[in-house]
Amino acid sequence: MQSDGKSKRLTASGDVFAGPARLYGVYFVAGTSAGSITVKDGGSGGATVLELTTPDDKSSSYLYFRTPIRCESTMYAALADVAAVTFIYA
Repeated sequence: MQSDGKSKRLTASGDVFAGPARLYGVYFVAGTSAGSITVKDGGSGGATVLELTTPDDKSSSYLYFRTPIRCESTMYAALADVAAVTFIYA
């Protein structure tokens, strides 16, 4: 079985992938206070394509997007009060 899926783990804001990509899922470990995960298309100043609020209990969650979220350019993630996030994309 062949797969072209990739993943990237971030513990701070940064590029997920420098090019066109489709986001299929997000796994995160929440911090000690409520936080957020914001995915932008086009780098740190790009358009917001996804914004999630995370709980304040150090829990973990996996979100799968049945219809992937498309980024035409660099996929960037801004993280606030989140311990770690793994992005699954292709």
